[in-house]
Amino acid sequence: MKTFKLLLGAFILLSFSSCNKKNNSVNNVNFAEIVGTYQGSLFNNLTNITTDSVYAEITKAGDELIQIHCFGGGFDTTYMLNVYDNGDYTMVCMNGNAFQNQYGHACNSSNMMNKSGSTAWDNHMAANHISSDVHFGSFNMKNHSFNYDFTMKDNLNNYSIKYNGVRN
Repeated sequence: MKTFKLLLGAFILLSFSSCNKKNNSVNNVNFAEIVGTYQGSLFNNLTNITTDSVYAEITKAGDELIQIHCFGGGFDTTYMLNVYDNGDYTMVCMNGNAFQNQYGHACNSSNMMNKSGSTAWDNHMAANHISSDVHFGSFNMKNHSFNYDFTMKDNLNNYSIKYNGVRN
């Protein structure tokens, strides 16, 4: 009986600690590797025009949050995105109202699905997405590049503008 109570107590303690996001997070994003200025180009899939000398300034805006200011060639926009470690890539995903508008539900900020060997991106995908959900960008940690597809809308068309840049 004493062994049972000891095991039960250990189980309860582990259950509470496994739901603590701060202690359980596997999101090892190295902000020093992604924050900075990227120089690249934009491709507009509606006009088939590429614009060079476009910049993306990436700044840290929170624990798992970045601000992207992309500008040049008549383009100027700012986005706030969540970031998730995924090995050689740091993945980005919308947050707040933008997430809800894109995917039809709120983002679950809990990280209780921390499975051995899985990345923060794996956990985010399992907790918040279905397989058909589209994501719009990432950082390649090996070649220090960033890409993002901006979804645009004018009076008649939905189209995308694709940014590809390399960190200066």
